[in-house]
Amino acid sequence: MSQGALRARVSQAWPAAATSALRVAFGLIWAVSAALTWQPDFARHYVGYLHNAAAGQPAWLAGWFDLWIGLVTPNAALFIWLTRALETIIAFGLLAGFARKTIYIGGLLLSLLIWSTAGGFGGPYTVGAANMGAALAYVLIFVALIGIDNREGRSPYSLDFFIEKRWPKWRRFAEWGGRETLEREPKAMPWSVQIPAMIGIAVIVIFLVGSLKSSFNVKPPTPAFAAAAVTPLSLASDEKPLGNYYDPRLPPLVGTGPEVNVHLIASDQRVTIANGVQYKAWTFGGTVPGPIIHVRQGQTVNVTFTNHGDMLHAIDFHSAQTPPNLSFKDIMPGESIHFSFVAKVPGVFIYHCGTPPVLQHMANGMYGAIIVDPVANPLPPADKSYVIVQSEWYTRQISGTLMGQDFS
Repeated sequence: MSQGALRARVSQAWPAAATSALRVAFGLIWAVSAALTWQPDFARHYVGYLHNAAAGQPAWLAGWFDLWIGLVTPNAALFIWLTRALETIIAFGLLAGFARKTIYIGGLLLSLLIWSTAGGFGGPYTVGAANMGAALAYVLIFVALIGIDNREGRSPYSLDFFIEKRWPKWRRFAEWGGRETLEREPKAMPWSVQIPAMIGIAVIVIFLVGSLKSSFNVKPPTPAFAAAAVTPLSLASDEKPLGNYYDPRLPPLVGTGPEVNVHLIASDQRVTIANGVQYKAWTFGGTVPGPIIHVRQGQTVNVTFTNHGDMLHAIDFHSAQTPPNLSFKDIMPGESIHFSFVAKVPGVFIYHCGTPPVLQHMANGMYGAIIVDPVANPLPPADKSYVIVQSEWYTRQISGTLMGQDFS
């Protein structure tokens, strides 16, 4: 075949090939969707999708969602298997070009049903967001395929084309065009073009199937998930030496008299958590953990707590027996609180911020240790004593090498 004749044949066959490419690409999307319906979580939460979609809908739609919830709930297993079967059949029909007319109508109606039930009519429809929903986009693609098939007629890249040669009446289930359109013999691409295209489609299918399992654990590409994915160690520098590190050695007693004074200041500070990586922490005394407090059993500890942070904070000593509503109450930024307690019980205790949510304040750095030495049975002397407070950071990237708390 001459180059001119080849170009002419390709030009004539191009519309049918492009339509088939659109159909197959759409079929791949449906194949992925169908595969997901066979996962256990789909069946486990099937009814929950309807309840979730019904939440927040206007009152005039309540009856529509109540109808489907009432219909599906007692027959959940039936609807689960129907959904699986229909999506699988539609995926096969699109990929193979089988019963295209029937598949397009069925897929369009199923997409509309999903959009108006489990899809919750798309949304959210708010300022800055107008998500019409994937199911409605599917409807538009089915409409486009119907329009194209009605104009172009039979497709040489479909099972329908070969079935119709043996059983012409199959056109009732496969074709849209009128008699004149359907009598027109479709043009196919040369095999020199078809074979590379088939190989390309096979590679894409293999890639999709191979990556499907791993994609279940991939989070959406939002700024919040992107920030949470960056770890301090991934940003740490091998060249920068670590700055001031936390000294874990047990300090001397705060005082040796019957009373000792302890002043703790809450403040927002940037602390180094890895070489060259800082974290926006809420601290006691500017460090995480807070300063180690070393007292002796029987001493009266006079506490002054000052809040230099940007929010409410409190102090809670696990070594203190004192009214918590008076001593451990929240104080505003710029305020101070004073209280005293007797260190009656020897041991190693934690102190922390008591402002709710307590775990969030502690996770952001507001904790430390207080050591109460026993009097009756003192510990044997040691060359060096260390205080180890176990903790961990829940981080997200703020910018560059600066981290903050992952509140999710």
